[in-house]
Amino acid sequence: MPTIEFEVPYFFEARYVPKGKRKEVPGTFGGPMKIEIECATSAEAALVLTVTGNDGFRDRFERNFVEFEGEYFERSTGDTEIRIADFSAADLSLHHRTDLAKFAAGAITEKPDGEFYSVEGCYDEARGRAAIEAKKEEVRETARTLIFVDGVLHRRAQLPTINASIEYRMSATNVISIRLGETDEKAGAHSMTFGIGDLASAETWANDRAQRERDAVIHKDFDVDLHLPHLLPRTDIMPREMIRIGQFLIDDDIDLKKQMDEVIAHWMVARRAFNAAAASLDEDAITEMLESWQKFYEVYEVCENEVRSRYHSSYRAADDIRYKALLGANVIWENRPILRDDAEFTRKASGPAY
Repeated sequence: MPTIEFEVPYFFEARYVPKGKRKEVPGTFGGPMKIEIECATSAEAALVLTVTGNDGFRDRFERNFVEFEGEYFERSTGDTEIRIADFSAADLSLHHRTDLAKFAAGAITEKPDGEFYSVEGCYDEARGRAAIEAKKEEVRETARTLIFVDGVLHRRAQLPTINASIEYRMSATNVISIRLGETDEKAGAHSMTFGIGDLASAETWANDRAQRERDAVIHKDFDVDLHLPHLLPRTDIMPREMIRIGQFLIDDDIDLKKQMDEVIAHWMVARRAFNAAAASLDEDAITEMLESWQKFYEVYEVCENEVRSRYHSSYRAADDIRYKALLGANVIWENRPILRDDAEFTRKASGPAY
């Protein structure tokens, strides 16, 4: 794959003894080095998806993700377009601009006007040289996260996820938000995480949850256009979300010692189904787990009402936050083949030229 070579500076910290002095002082040093950035055409680094929306600061933005040799690179229309002729060391987003300005002015050099006392905390000369080489490698590694696609700079990025969640408000309408999330973001009891290519499932979850709340509105400020869905990575986000909901149900504070035998028996069946699903992530096992919990709550509601009726009280599973979480998981899991087919139909349309 062709590359373009650029000269950029590297920097390191050291302590040195200036000429004519006896006490060491700190300083920043650096010098020029060569880096290479790969270049590809839009045919080689194909546009996989475009996220369009409003990030709260600009009226509209687009995040374009391309795939190149199994990795994903991003360019946002909200950022300045950087072409090959415009590239500078500042575009590495690695060094402080103050250091870059001083280096350009000749105020930062590779050696002091004196003797080095320590380099990057190393007093041994060999270790100091190794520390400097490590700083250079950091610059090279940063360059490897960049690629020019049709002459425009893109940066390596993880594909975002989609997070759907409900925010309960005491004196206002509850809000169900569908927003972009991060790959390692932790979802709570009132939310679900979806792959970036599964916006349809997120909308289905939000619509289902809105129907179960007395007062809720759905807010979504972005859209996802899938151009080449077959280039999206295969993920286990949905199966793991089902397991997370199962764990949430397991962690309920139901006092089993006070429950009827039928409730305890169904809880044990559901727990065994959960353990099997969590261990395998098998689709059939997850289906069995969800069905087991559904049956548990049907039995639990009947038995709980029988007990509470003695105290002129009642229980509605539909008002139980855990049961709502289960129903939301169920509707997503049961409809996943339909949603997948609909998505494939949409994805077959060719994307825009890029």
